[in-house]
Amino acid sequence: MTTLETLLERVKSATGPDRELDALIAHTLGQRFIEGDDEENIPLGLPMFTASIDSALALVERVLPGWEWLKKSPSVITLYRPLTEHEDAAKAWAKHFDGKGATIPLAILAACLSALIQGSSHE
Repeated sequence: MTTLETLLERVKSATGPDRELDALIAHTLGQRFIEGDDEENIPLGLPMFTASIDSALALVERVLPGWEWLKKSPSVITLYRPLTEHEDAAKAWAKHFDGKGATIPLAILAACLSALIQGSSHE
């Protein structure tokens, strides 16, 4: 079984789109897709998390609902959870996680996994 930490290391070391990594992300994060394989043994309906900004952000929306993102540089994405009214009134700081990657989708995935790891360590 792949841990979130192991998956994060794979994402950080990726140099571009990787269908095997897409499948590992889907399996680890419980993403459902159409069963069956194409001619390259890739599950049908498997999102292209590592190749598509939209797919990577859709994953963020599913696993970190309500979180927002911003692009800090060509290879760094920040994900953050907006403050609640109570937190804002208390002058709290928003939780944010930077992700760096060879591509924007990989940077999004790295930030997402970092946020999930931090969240799971506090449960």
